[in-house]
Amino acid sequence: MKKLLLLGCGTFLLSAAARAQSAVPNPNLQAQERMDARQEHFIFPVNANHSYNVVFLMYPRTLTNEANVILQTNDPFLFHATVTDETGRQVHSWKPDQPNTRFYAHWDLSKYRPGNYTVHVFKAGKQDELYRFEFAKQ
Repeated sequence: MKKLLLLGCGTFLLSAAARAQSAVPNPNLQAQERMDARQEHFIFPVNANHSYNVVFLMYPRTLTNEANVILQTNDPFLFHATVTDETGRQVHSWKPDQPNTRFYAHWDLSKYRPGNYTVHVFKAGKQDELYRFEFAKQ
């Protein structure tokens, strides 16, 4: 039941969280950017009785020189993420320093070459990949 409730509330919580912290001060621009976002969702088990429900949001959808990234969970946890290029070379890493339910990052992509990149998400201190998704830099 808790999982279903969390799944149903995920979009609402993510919208409220994105409104709470954004690099753009104009509320109309914030709403426009969230509509232009790419959203991914995944669940990973912690133990037999509990799972993390994770929503990953990246905007704007068409990435050129910057990306805003929000990762939100139902319970505080700690993770790290890496970004690799098409050859598998790591070009960026993201490692928050304390557990939280909401993480925000602004990534400077200006030095990335146009092409396809993969974000790999890991639980802190572990090498087992929890989730991955690709994005294209224009």
